[in-house]
Amino acid sequence: MKNNGMNEPSLVNTVHNKTTKLAVLFALVGAMMILLVPILIEQGYAKTTGVARDNGPVDRHFSNIKYHLDFGRWVQFPTFVGSSIEWKTRGAGITGNEKGFVSADYGFSTITFYFNNPVVGKNSCNIVVSGPPVSFLPCRITSGQNVVAEYIVVKP
Repeated sequence: MKNNGMNEPSLVNTVHNKTTKLAVLFALVGAMMILLVPILIEQGYAKTTGVARDNGPVDRHFSNIKYHLDFGRWVQFPTFVGSSIEWKTRGAGITGNEKGFVSADYGFSTITFYFNNPVVGKNSCNIVVSGPPVSFLPCRITSGQNVVAEYIVVKP
């Protein structure tokens, strides 16, 4: 082997050690990002509290709750609280959006309460009645970190 003034085994070991150290560093940084970033992002997600109030006729009440989320996760599943239905959601995943619905039977009708709390864009809500007509006020939804979506069924 020709000696060119450099110690080849030492040079190979140095390059190998630097490459190994760099690979370990990238692996550690990658692991931290996989573990910590979702936790930090979720802390910034908004929360939505939904309340559907029954101020309608005395002979009708909410029953048979059904619910679904397209985006987000349930913090509190929809439950009866007196004559109301209440629920809480929080953003999840990459987008942090919250979007879904809660529906309940109301007399011979089914009322569906829709909500959408996107990270970017305007929050929205809607009420859809299937079956005989039900009177209700327009839903209201706030904006910000702690969003409240309110739906009120009223006497005809």
